Amino acid sequence: MNTIRTLAVPVACGAALWLACPASAAPLSGTYTATVIDSSGTVGPAPISPGGQVAWQLSACGPDCTHLQSASTGRAQMDLRLQGNSWAGGPDELGCNKTINVDATTATEICPMWTINYTLAKTG
Repeated sequence: MNTIRTLAVPVACGAALWLACPASAAPLSGTYTATVIDSSGTVGPAPISPGGQVAWQLSACGPDCTHLQSASTGRAQMDLRLQGNSWAGGPDELGCNKTINVDATTATEICPMWTINYTLAKTG
């Protein structure tokens, strides 16, 4: 009888932990317009200004993986992995790291010379 009680406690705790675990988010896909809402620093000789836009193509690259490709410039290719409530990846060829929240409404790009915060809108 003691053996059954001893085994029942870990099984119940394991079930409770499993139920508390967050579910995976589906990888993002489609074309998104990223609009600058605020920024610091410069890209090359030009300041980054609010209202500037870039198109991002997002596609699944496996479970809990989203591939980001800049449709506007061709650069910024990276795989983003689900980390908590964000898709995060980098660095890209310019040393930039990107995060996109799981509902794909905001994103942040942190680079050696600038930081940019975006709002996102799905366009395709």
